[in-house]
Amino acid sequence: MRWSCVNAGGWHVGPCLRWSIFCLAWLWCAALGAVETRAPSLNLARVGESPIALSPYFEVVEDPQGLWTLSDMLSTEGAGRFKPWPHAQKSVNLGITKSALWLRVHVYNGDSKTVDRMLEIAYSRLALVDFYVQGPGETLQKIHTGYFRPFAQRAFGHRHFVFPVTLAPGDRQTLYLRVESQTSLEVPARIWTRDAFSEYHRDDYILQAAFFGLVAGSILFNALLWLSLRDPAYLYYLLFVAANSLSTASSTGIGTEFLWPDSPQWSNISFAVFSL
Repeated sequence: MRWSCVNAGGWHVGPCLRWSIFCLAWLWCAALGAVETRAPSLNLARVGESPIALSPYFEVVEDPQGLWTLSDMLSTEGAGRFKPWPHAQKSVNLGITKSALWLRVHVYNGDSKTVDRMLEIAYSRLALVDFYVQGPGETLQKIHTGYFRPFAQRAFGHRHFVFPVTLAPGDRQTLYLRVESQTSLEVPARIWTRDAFSEYHRDDYILQAAFFGLVAGSILFNALLWLSLRDPAYLYYLLFVAANSLSTASSTGIGTEFLWPDSPQWSNISFAVFSL
């Protein structure tokens, strides 16, 4: 049966309206599919006293074989693989996986003066972390770190992975991260002003020193009790406390920084050993 929008009696509004809505909806969906999705750029000049989480600004791509290089990511094909991180979380988290993960964030300086910022990944159990700063047509900075590598290779002496980012007025850069993990692949990245990070850095180490100082006092006290009383319960307790404190030092990055900075192999297995 055929129908027409117009007949002698006037407009058949119902069928025409439905057909028009269907066509417009189809065209709208097609247009949305054709538009390239991209995460928003971050103006580093607006970073204040509190850090800004980078997950809403990240574009990510999973590398199941772990073979892609920065050159691959800069190619037209590689650049097209990046998609905005879709989850409303403070960190990018793939769980336990053997894949490598590439992350990209576009930053710019909307101020009239140079800005110095600190990009922190607040998770010390990342085996490999590669950081690249890409300017117009050239790679401006490369840093290769992670607990699989000596602590001295870190750009900033901290238990977490910290990278300085400096932009002149009006500059635009793209920051790339490539990460791998032997445990959970999590990237809780945030960006600080240099002054705010220095204050956080100081307070964080005061808390760490207080915790491990109390643990050391407990171990020493129980060691003296064991030497005096020869009760094996005190020996077992001090060994338990020592193992747990070393496990904590390994998981928080304190061990890698202060106890075994030049032993990436031990950094890899220390947490499992002390957690037995």
